[in-house]
Amino acid sequence: MAKFTGVRQASASSIEISFTYLGERFYEKLKIKPDLKGLRLAANFRSEIIAAIDSGVFDYSISFPDSRHATRFKTKSKSLEHYLLNTYLPRFERYAKARTVKMYRNVITNQLIPPFGNLELHELTIPIVKQWVDTLDISAKSIRNLLSPLRSAMNEAVEDGLIESNVLASYSPKIRSTAPRNDEVDPITYEEEDALLREAPGAFNNLLRFALWTGLRPQEYLALTWGDVDLIHGTININKAKSDFVKVETTKTKSSTRKLKLLSPALEAIKAQKAHTYLEYAEVFKFNGKCYSGVSQLRRFEWDRTFKKSGVRRRTPKQTRHTFASRMLSAGEPLIWVSKYLGHADPSMTLRAYARFMPDEQQAVGEKAILRSQQK
Repeated sequence: MAKFTGVRQASASSIEISFTYLGERFYEKLKIKPDLKGLRLAANFRSEIIAAIDSGVFDYSISFPDSRHATRFKTKSKSLEHYLLNTYLPRFERYAKARTVKMYRNVITNQLIPPFGNLELHELTIPIVKQWVDTLDISAKSIRNLLSPLRSAMNEAVEDGLIESNVLASYSPKIRSTAPRNDEVDPITYEEEDALLREAPGAFNNLLRFALWTGLRPQEYLALTWGDVDLIHGTININKAKSDFVKVETTKTKSSTRKLKLLSPALEAIKAQKAHTYLEYAEVFKFNGKCYSGVSQLRRFEWDRTFKKSGVRRRTPKQTRHTFASRMLSAGEPLIWVSKYLGHADPSMTLRAYARFMPDEQQAVGEKAILRSQQK
């Protein structure tokens, strides 16, 4: 008689199938006559079970309502916690960047599962979400970031046919205004830059100057290789990034992939860096001869030490990007140029973040046209 994987005769009137679910091996009996036709039916049924497990839609209590395991999984298989961890996140990992997956997993595990995890998918309602939002004392942006994975997961549940609609699809929380965080945009002054550079060791001195005068994201300049640098024309290509979670990946967004003409302080810094890493023709900036593992390593060693020795109030590495943007806009450089240099998808993003640094020229509006008319 033909043999089928995971299928065997259990008695004269039943067949046993086996499969793995949530890392555990299970055995279930089917009341089917164990002849060739019955074994084939059992094998097909087992294949459907495995496919449902792989896609994250398997419900033990539906497939085996009389099993002793049905009660054990009845609630869990329909809960938000189970769906988020066993269906949504595994799918999300297939197409999202590693740092985004890490962030979503942290939000889901630490922020969403405690208040919502025990609810079944259909039990999540707007009043429940509103009650939770009212307990939070964080910025509007932070709350939107927390809700993003939940809204996305509920969309997936709709596509899986587990719920009829996503209650969060059009929900926009009404959040009380809060004072802006002091560390959101906290530029380094020119005097502070001088103090930092006096204390920064050789190669790190070059990195710090380069960061302050390019506005690159830390993940971008840590991934920069000498193959991306054109010293003759004074340009660099930004086409990859390095985070704490993966070695190298693509840039944050499509607009982040860009070619930049270096300003003179940045060009001088990268030329000075040649003495340290150019012959290796790999990463431009390194720590003790080795590639930075990510921003955390940069911050933990040279960054914090330099701020401490210089006496400058500590900032995060991201503040070099804010420093560049605020300096350029304060000096009157065109918003569109600054936006493209930073790799923003739209100038409105730059304006929202740095509007307060743009000089107030309202008094001069229209003056150029008046002067030109008077010269006729």
